[in-house]
Amino acid sequence: MSVAQQARVFDLGAKDTRARILHDRRIGLEPAEETLTQNFASSYLARVRKAGLRARVREFTKWQEARLVGADLALWFHDGSGNFAGIYLQAKRLFPDGTYRGLNHGNGRQNATLVSGAGRDGVLAGYAFYNGLDDPEPSRSACGHGIGATDSSGITVASAIALIPHLTGKVPRTQIEQLCSPLSCLVRHAHSTTSGGPGGTGPGGPGAGGAGSDGSGFGGSDPTVTPLGDRGGDGTSPSASHELPVALLQFAEHWSGSEAKVHTVDTLPDYARAIVNSDSDDRQAGERPYAWTDRYRWLPYDSDDVVDDRGDLSLTTTVLMIGPK
Repeated sequence: MSVAQQARVFDLGAKDTRARILHDRRIGLEPAEETLTQNFASSYLARVRKAGLRARVREFTKWQEARLVGADLALWFHDGSGNFAGIYLQAKRLFPDGTYRGLNHGNGRQNATLVSGAGRDGVLAGYAFYNGLDDPEPSRSACGHGIGATDSSGITVASAIALIPHLTGKVPRTQIEQLCSPLSCLVRHAHSTTSGGPGGTGPGGPGAGGAGSDGSGFGGSDPTVTPLGDRGGDGTSPSASHELPVALLQFAEHWSGSEAKVHTVDTLPDYARAIVNSDSDDRQAGERPYAWTDRYRWLPYDSDDVVDDRGDLSLTTTVLMIGPK
């Protein structure tokens, strides 16, 4: 699956999310973030598997999300050479009055946990916004691709660090839309070796990936690229690639103050390594859900485990591991 195909899968998932929100509102419902996340994960997995990729999924518990990660979605990409890159996303939905709520959850502790957890694990930290937008929103975007792309902006992402000045109880979408990009931008803007790359001329103009019309540095065409094995000697400066880890790392260059690194199986967080080393793509019927212990190991939790609140064991955060078979 090429980067362009992966971007298309993300756009379809965003379109589905927007349609679900608008449909539910018409019948008097407001879908929760957990529902929208699970629906997105389900359709996303089906599409990437149909395209021939290996896709694994696990779910965090509320206890783990609140205390260790602060994310609703952990997305990991890997390639055929054993390279991994990831992003942790906290989900927030757009309310009918055009605001996001709870960005200051826990007086900012949720954001701090997300940023520190991502830094510890060497991944990006961001927010995923679920949007039931009207045409032709949004009018601004962190990349030219997002301006007026209503369906593709059914899910947008923004840097958790960039959002720190906006951690209030109610934030108008229009106040932060310039920080947000369509979900597909996670892989859409890899440096191209043909057009839109360094020195190239993508749709937004010259620059890394082609500068977006808002000067964000985003833009450019879908990439034609070289593999991770052709990276610089320090392993930190990918040229460009059809490989998804490189595309995500190149996206990271546009999030000021954010860092993500290339992992091998040995350097993955323990929970991610356990997923990679599991025997099957799906948890078998009847197998107990997994809980993350203080030692960062995924273990089935028992009914007599001591927890503060039984609701802590409900499954909320979804972990997706995507790459070649």
